[in-house]
Amino acid sequence: MTNILVKNKILRGKVEAIPSKFVGQRVLILSAFSQVDKIVRIKGRIDSDDMLATIECLRSLGARIDDLADGYLVFPIMGYNKGAVLDCRESGATLRYLLPIVCALGIECTFVGGEKLTSRPINDLLKCLRDRGASFDSDRLPITVSGKLKSGAYRIRGDITSQFVSGMLMAMALIDGKSTLTVTTPIEAVDNVNVTMQSMQNFGVHIVKQGDGGKNTSFTIMHTERYRSPLDITIDGDWASSGTWLIAGAICGNVEVSGLNLESNQSDKNIIDILDKMGANIRFEGKYICSILSNLNAIDYDARTTPDLVPILSVACAVAEGTSRIRNVARLRSKNGNRLNGVIKALNSVGIKAYEEGDDLVVEGGLVEGGRVSTQGDHRLVMMALLLGIVSRDNIAIEGVGAVDKVYPRFLEDFVSLGGKYTVEN
Repeated sequence: MTNILVKNKILRGKVEAIPSKFVGQRVLILSAFSQVDKIVRIKGRIDSDDMLATIECLRSLGARIDDLADGYLVFPIMGYNKGAVLDCRESGATLRYLLPIVCALGIECTFVGGEKLTSRPINDLLKCLRDRGASFDSDRLPITVSGKLKSGAYRIRGDITSQFVSGMLMAMALIDGKSTLTVTTPIEAVDNVNVTMQSMQNFGVHIVKQGDGGKNTSFTIMHTERYRSPLDITIDGDWASSGTWLIAGAICGNVEVSGLNLESNQSDKNIIDILDKMGANIRFEGKYICSILSNLNAIDYDARTTPDLVPILSVACAVAEGTSRIRNVARLRSKNGNRLNGVIKALNSVGIKAYEEGDDLVVEGGLVEGGRVSTQGDHRLVMMALLLGIVSRDNIAIEGVGAVDKVYPRFLEDFVSLGGKYTVEN
């Protein structure tokens, strides 16, 4: 486990957004299962642990994926490898997307994964698949899959994770016959499902949606829909991780971020509106979004659709004037061994009063002291801890900074490019 000591208090400069793992995993999967006579050229390379997990699982199933300097060439699967072992590492998206897909195609295989992944919820997804023809030898990893899905009516909850809905939608396009998915509870992150639908549309599959994401919203895919290669496709820049640098500019300097699509369906682009409401000086200059040191005010914000922003947003709240309330953060309790608890512990450890109130996170603005912050092996807490380190009165040591490689391997490199300084603890 690598620990670092963050030393500087000002960041200035330009940084390019990394391609979105959130979008990239969908694009890779759809490429692998598209028409076999067309190669897909993907622009936007992501060397994160989660992306590598998706790539290796697809290769295990029979896809050929060539690494390029700026992306990938994907040769769709021509023949599936029966009995393949799919190692999802710690990637919940890889598991929840591919599990329905192999069931739709009737591929017998075994899913395995890391220790944290075994504790993440999948029971409702397994029930949905069992009801339509799939079989599993266990309710938790490792899981061996057999059987094949039948077309028809599917039902699943939307309040556990939108990944269940996204995985089912991607799978339904591979089932012979018309199928409809009805979501029995409101979808927690409906924008994430919109990203899936847009990705599927880019590959020629259209979905008839009835409802706005609330209870009993339905999605129908006709039996004639099949994935068709777009030949070339570019992965959007990642708003969630770029939010770290936009907040950094607002609390300690002047940071300009390029490579972000303002028309993206990623819900985390709300970081622009959030910072604007807090009084941040945000400017748009050509391809750059500029965030400049500002006096921030407390905010009352509903984070139901943007849970990944909560850790870094809590730092902006910590240095803001007044008491902030971030609402509907209950989902963080089931992420990475209780991410919400990790956020509160991190803030408390550096002198900021923060606590749960129902399903809300309350943060009282104040002076960030020095100290040690445990990331609990959580990549989002690494990003949060770095922000605490650059606004603290004294130095802050970050424990387990390597966890950020899950989504953003060049995170510290980009920090240094903005003038950041740190030392590695012995």
